[in-house]
Amino acid sequence: MIDEKTIVRMKTMLPLLNEKQRRLYLAAEANSLGWGGVSQISKALNVSRSMIYAGMRDLESGDTTLLNPESPVRRKGGGRKPGLRKQEVTSEETQETPETQE
Repeated sequence: MIDEKTIVRMKTMLPLLNEKQRRLYLAAEANSLGWGGVSQISKALNVSRSMIYAGMRDLESGDTTLLNPESPVRRKGGGRKPGLRKQEVTSEETQETPETQE
């Protein structure tokens, strides 16, 4: 069970960290709690379990580039993909009503 001091400490730290640092920090805290740590942290801080598991995979990988502050926050290919060209709506289409379509 997470004590109140630990929750306050984590809530204080999380806004100061970027996405990668948050994953690693929460994974380390979950590991320190042992069995059920991921669920406890997920519920206490309202973060996704998948984010904590991703941090655990990062920690277990032993990848030293994660420690480099200038390394990218997300893995290559991560993040939002560029969208297709948004559909353009002409002024005629926006003023068209069901009565005028007949």
